[in-house]
Amino acid sequence: MTLSDRMTTWLERRYQPLLRKTMQIPKTLIAFTLVLFAVALVLLSRMGGEFIPELEEGDFAVETRLLMGSNLNATIAATQKTSKILLDSFPEVEKVVTKIGSAEIPTDPMPFEAGDMIVVLKDKKEWTSAGSFDEMAAKMTKALSVVPGVTVGFQFPVQMRFNELM
Repeated sequence: MTLSDRMTTWLERRYQPLLRKTMQIPKTLIAFTLVLFAVALVLLSRMGGEFIPELEEGDFAVETRLLMGSNLNATIAATQKTSKILLDSFPEVEKVVTKIGSAEIPTDPMPFEAGDMIVVLKDKKEWTSAGSFDEMAAKMTKALSVVPGVTVGFQFPVQMRFNELM
């Protein structure tokens, strides 16, 4: 007889008498279960709402999407235009790096009409256009709305990768 078998036998010997006793008092058991459930609901309602807190990494990951079926040249032109707007309109932007499509070994498969831009920002103390990341993202989204057929989504780089895994 293995250790696992002995542990299972030991648990069964203690569990079965307990189960018999609780089945003799079903109303008490149901009431106890409902009280535990209510306590759990109260505790859960007081907990924070985020599974993973938002990390302010100092940079933005911008997911760009063109219309479905756009070719690679259109995607390149659109991402170059969005990069230029960000670099020219926001002194906080140090550089913009874009990845379009998939690598030869597609660990992160993306279509040609999608691109991931990493917007490297200066230190927050040097910002003049906005006071927070949310405000900066809103202003950048508005500035990029002039590029036709392109939708953008601002996140932090680790947050974007985590969301892609979900």
